[in-house]
Amino acid sequence: MISGNSKIPTFRYIYLLQSDGIGSLFIQISQLLNYADDSDCTLLVDFRKISFFFDKEMSFEYSEFKKFFNFSSERIIYNSETIDKILHEQADHVVGVLFSEENYFPAPWNLPIIPISQIISNSKRRYSRCYLKGKLSLLSEYKDRFHQYQLVVSDCIGVHARFGNGEYESNIRNQHALQRMRVSRESFFEAMENCQNKLFFVCTDTPSFLQQCIDKYGRSIVYTDRFMPPEGCGPGHNIWSVRNDCIGKEYLETRSFIGSYQLFGEALTEMFLLGECRSLICNESSFSHYARECCGVEAVLLN
Repeated sequence: MISGNSKIPTFRYIYLLQSDGIGSLFIQISQLLNYADDSDCTLLVDFRKISFFFDKEMSFEYSEFKKFFNFSSERIIYNSETIDKILHEQADHVVGVLFSEENYFPAPWNLPIIPISQIISNSKRRYSRCYLKGKLSLLSEYKDRFHQYQLVVSDCIGVHARFGNGEYESNIRNQHALQRMRVSRESFFEAMENCQNKLFFVCTDTPSFLQQCIDKYGRSIVYTDRFMPPEGCGPGHNIWSVRNDCIGKEYLETRSFIGSYQLFGEALTEMFLLGECRSLICNESSFSHYARECCGVEAVLLN
């Protein structure tokens, strides 16, 4: 890896070397795409390495992806064949960019690696964490789903509860992640009780919390019908964070049948819908970044 004091080499392409949830991915692409527009280079996003697609049961097809999602920027390339061609023919003009050591996959073709902090520190500009807003859109059934819920959630208080769904027990290395997921369920209910508006749009990675909300508030709870792993099995997007005792044949077959595009689409739809809410109750999570920072939704942040 290139050290923080090293000179950044001349390059035409930035290769995103990260695999994470939809919120973190949105932030990373935003900043790098903002930099690419400003620096006359191109961002390579290899969805074969992104958490929703990155396991042997899943696959990424550019033509299939374009049926459901669209990037309206010529500065981003996510066609796998084009990326492979660039790496094969122009590797000397490609640099890998890393946001953190966690969820990092090794750079192909022995590319030089630069931390994002080095790119940002070498510029007087502050690259936007919301630059992708309006440049990534839903198509087909996910566009329809968004519009189906948009008017309803505009009268809701969004509730995003990130508990990890068993990730806490299996991810002892990441202490920051563990702390933010230890916010009690009772603190969410206390915050919800303090709201005059009793209509809540609930997004969570933990099925039992959603059920508690339904039991407590009944028809005042709005939620999307999306795939959720069994209780205690970790989040749906990262197969490697699922507890070993949960990786059974039935779960893997179900996840494979649903497919990466649906997992990605359901997550992105929920993230966009949180940005339509009146206000937000949440614990710390990049999933709510879009609503809080990009849409300016006022939030009660539980720590």
